[in-house]
Amino acid sequence: MPQPPRSFPPYRNRSLRAACLAVLTLGLGVWPETWQPAAQGQTDLDSLFPEEILVSGKDLKITRSELDREFIALQANKATLGVTISGRQRAELEARLLDKMITTKLLLNKASQADRTKGKEFVDEQMKALETQLGSVEAAQQHIVASGVSEAYFRQQLLHDGITRAVIQREVKGNFQVPKADLRLFYLQNSKQFTVPETAQIRHIFLSNTLPGSNVSLPSSTLKEKQVLIEELRERARKGEEFAQLAKDYTEDPMTRERGGFALMIKGQSALELELPIFRLKKNEISEVLTTPNGIHLVKMIERTPERLRSLDEVEEMIRSRLENQYIDEKLPAYLDALKQAAGVKVHTEED
Repeated sequence: MPQPPRSFPPYRNRSLRAACLAVLTLGLGVWPETWQPAAQGQTDLDSLFPEEILVSGKDLKITRSELDREFIALQANKATLGVTISGRQRAELEARLLDKMITTKLLLNKASQADRTKGKEFVDEQMKALETQLGSVEAAQQHIVASGVSEAYFRQQLLHDGITRAVIQREVKGNFQVPKADLRLFYLQNSKQFTVPETAQIRHIFLSNTLPGSNVSLPSSTLKEKQVLIEELRERARKGEEFAQLAKDYTEDPMTRERGGFALMIKGQSALELELPIFRLKKNEISEVLTTPNGIHLVKMIERTPERLRSLDEVEEMIRSRLENQYIDEKLPAYLDALKQAAGVKVHTEED
C-alpha cells in the first residue's frame, strides 16, 4: 500500500472562529442592519473563516471537518474498548484515516451502478449476519450503538466498503482466474492448514476446588468430601447409572450442566493433564478421576473422530479466494497510485 501522508495541524483558526461565533450569538442579541445571508447557503462566519481543505484533486476534496468526524468516530469506538488515544498516536491515526478517505473517495468515483447495487447488497448481508449472530434486530442495533457510532454511520461505512470492494474486484481483479495447477500446488504445500484435528465428544463432571466466583481454595475437609463424592459417582456410572443425569445433578460446570455434561474437545486445545488421558479412552469408557489446578474431573467418552485431511474439492473455493486476494494485494498499490495521479491528488501542508 502507498505510504500514508503526513499528519496535519489542527485548524489554526478554530478557537478564533468559536470566539467569533460566541460574540455573534451572545452579544447584544441583534444583527447589524447591513448584515445579509451569504450566497449559496454560506454563513457570514464561513466567509470569514473558510473550511480548511486538506486534500484536493479532480472530483476530490477532503476538509478538516470531514477528517475530524472520522477521527471522532474512531476515538469513540476505541473508548468503548477502554482504549485512549495519545497525542502522538492521534497524528499517526489521522494520517492513516486521511489516506483511507482519499482512496475511498477515488474508488467511489469509479463506481458503476452495478457496483453501487453490490454495495447495497453487501450492507444487507452484513446486517443480516450481525442480527443472526446476536439473535435479533434490536440486539444488533444496541451492539452498533455500544461501539460508539450511530446505526446510520455504521451502515454508511458498510456501504462504502461494499462499493469499493466491488470496484476493486472489477478494476483490479478483472478477468484474472487462478490456474488449476496453482490451486493444487497451494493445497499440497499447505496441507496442515486443511487438516481437521482429532475431536472427542464427551460427557464431563467437574467439581471445583475453590469457592464459587473466586480463587480461594476450599477447606481441606471439603476437598476430601468432594474426592469421596466423585469416586462414588464413578462407581455409580460404571454400574450403569445414566452419566448425563449424574452430570446434571452434580457437575459444577454451568456451561455443560444443562447438556448433561456434554462437551466437544478438540485435540491440542485443552490442558495436557485432561487431554492425554481423555483421548486414550475408548467409546463409552469412563475415565479415572482426573486432577487439574482447577479441580477434579470425571469423563465418559461418547465418540472420537480421528484427524483427517480435507479433500481438495472441499477447500478449493477457499484456496481460490485466498489466491485471488493475494493477486489483488499485489496489484492494488499500483492501481491506487495511478488513480491518485490521474486525479491530481494534492495533500495541502500548513505552508500551503
